[in-house]
Amino acid sequence: MMKLNQHKRDLEIEASKKKLEVLQRSDKDDCVSVLVESFMTPHDPIATWICESNGSLSEQALEKRMRKTLKYIMNGICGTCLKHGVVLGSRDEEGRLVGVICCRVPGDPTLARKEDIRKLLTHGLPPPFPHVFSWGLQSIKRFQSLDTMKETSRNLNRKEEKQYWYIEAFGILPEYRGKGLCATFLGCVSKVADDHGHSMFLETQSASNEGLYKRFGFETVERKNIASAACTREQHVWFMRRE
Repeated sequence: MMKLNQHKRDLEIEASKKKLEVLQRSDKDDCVSVLVESFMTPHDPIATWICESNGSLSEQALEKRMRKTLKYIMNGICGTCLKHGVVLGSRDEEGRLVGVICCRVPGDPTLARKEDIRKLLTHGLPPPFPHVFSWGLQSIKRFQSLDTMKETSRNLNRKEEKQYWYIEAFGILPEYRGKGLCATFLGCVSKVADDHGHSMFLETQSASNEGLYKRFGFETVERKNIASAACTREQHVWFMRRE
């Protein structure tokens, strides 16, 4: 526990040097809002895959379903990371939160018993998500197939002796991209990881993001296709580590 707290303090110190803010539980709603907007532009591949209904939904209905889904997922991630990890944010000159990174800290015992996304949605963290069963059987089966992704992450990290920082969610509002914030966020976490001899781990669902993270030293350790009997289209997931 002492090492866990030390890792958090070291990241907080590094964040202050880079003019990033250590966010508190009172910032949760703003964190969720930033991440939802970030994942909606462009549409997050995994959320699209879960929510689409083989072309039977209008664009407006799909977007509404995706927003509800992402809001609930990000609510769970932000709540967990604010409690057990570290959440860093960047604000513009007017004080508006424009970027967020949610990290789990090396040595965090709750990482080993972290629930997968499907269980979070079906059994729930507050607030409740009553829409989960209203999407229809196809979307529910796609959601259940995400167990494969989380199990792969657990297995990959179980084999590693090196402690790692797990980036659970990372997003920057569209209008603030291309201004160096991505390098600021990832550089902050990687500096602390390097100082302690830790690795970093994340998952991404798009080839463009894979290329982005490679520029910051991440390498793909496995690529998996998530399939569901409810959908002919597979969803790709890249599992990436930075040593």
